[in-house]
Formats: sequence, C-alpha cells, structure tokens
Amino acid sequence: MQGTLITIDSNDALTVGNLQWPGALVSIAPLPAGDLRAVCPDGTIILIERKTPRDLLDSIKDGRLFNQVSGLVGGADFSYIVVTGTFQPSRNGVDCTVNHHIADQTNWNWHSLQGALLSIQELGCAIIYDPDYRGCVERLINRSRSTVKVPARREPYVFSQAENMLMSLPGIGSNKALEILKHFPTVGYALEWLSDPEMAEPKIAGIGSGIKNKINEFLGGKMELKL
Repeated sequence: MQGTLITIDSNDALTVGNLQWPGALVSIAPLPAGDLRAVCPDGTIILIERKTPRDLLDSIKDGRLFNQVSGLVGGADFSYIVVTGTFQPSRNGVDCTVNHHIADQTNWNWHSLQGALLSIQELGCAIIYDPDYRGCVERLINRSRSTVKVPARREPYVFSQAENMLMSLPGIGSNKALEILKHFPTVGYALEWLSDPEMAEPKIAGIGSGIKNKINEFLGGKMELKL
C-alpha cells in the first residue's frame, strides 16, 4: 500500500472511513463515481463500488447500478464492484448470503439476476464477492496488471500457393495436396499427373482414376507441361 493515494467517498465515510490502510495517504471527499478511488503505486487508477447483496439487487431494480457502472468505467483504468456477500438460488427466488448465513430472501428470478450481472461485466466492470472489503481493496491495489502472455495451443499452418492451387481441384483436400507435393518438384508436374487418368505412377493413397477423371473434366483436358 506504500505510495497509494486513497479517496473515500463522503457518503461511505461512516461505514469504511475507520478502516486502516497502512502506508497509504487517505482522504475523504465527494466522488463523482464509486465509493473508493485509488491511485496505485504504479499509477493505475481504480474505482470501487461497495455493495451489500441486497443493495446490489435494489440498485439493479431501480436502474441506479448501470448509471453507476458507466461512471466507474469512464473514470478509471480499472473498475470493480465489490459485493460483501453472495447470492444463491432458492426455491422461492434468490437468497442474499453474508458470511455464509442467509441475510435476506427475495423473489428475484435467478436467471434474470445472472443476466444483469453479465451485462455489468460486459460493460467493463468486474464483480468480486468478498466479505473482507478492506482485504479485497488491498489486493486490488497491489494487483499486478502486467500483460498476460498466453502461448498458442497450436501453431498455425499457412498453406503455400501450390497447396492452395491443388486444393481447389475436386477431390483434393489439404492432406492429399501435401502428399502430392512430396512426389513432384513443382505444381506443374503435379497437375500434369492429376489430369492424366492413364498415368498411374506414382501411387498416392486416395487418388485413383475416379478423382483423376473428375480433375481432367474440371480442367478441360489433360495438362501438359511445356519446357
């Protein structure tokens, strides 16, 4: 937290103003968006909106939340909603749970709630569930936001012009095109062989007189390589 500048919104001062943030410079002032604004040691600006589960539902219902999210996303590099509890589906709707105990039972539709939460995250605001608000804020401030490097699961293969030309012929897919070019020095020799049903050699699996007749018809006759 050393070198962090934290501003707590005036409306949230009575609730979280007494929390300790060792090493940070803390002030209380009106914020245009969010309950807490932090300038992290690396210069990143984050905005956090703190919600109890019930308050989150109420702010979705009356439309406040999406306006709040718009302000969060537009006013910081990273924005978060920290929910100090969780939700769980119940027989009659959605239960609000705080510290593993049901704090409130609602008649909300579970799927409608999940849709609203997805919409919030699709706007660019992450949602975190954590009863330890102070600890959550500290983790968000200290979080490394360096580029995440993900290796490709498979290296892409780009087909050559010769392979693309052969794959345009009837009955010749990528595997056959690759196999054909193993037997011929150029695509010209390959086309001459493919368009001549009477030229048997070389033997290539999956390419018989039937495919060669179709290629001959497709090309309008036998191709002859002129040197």
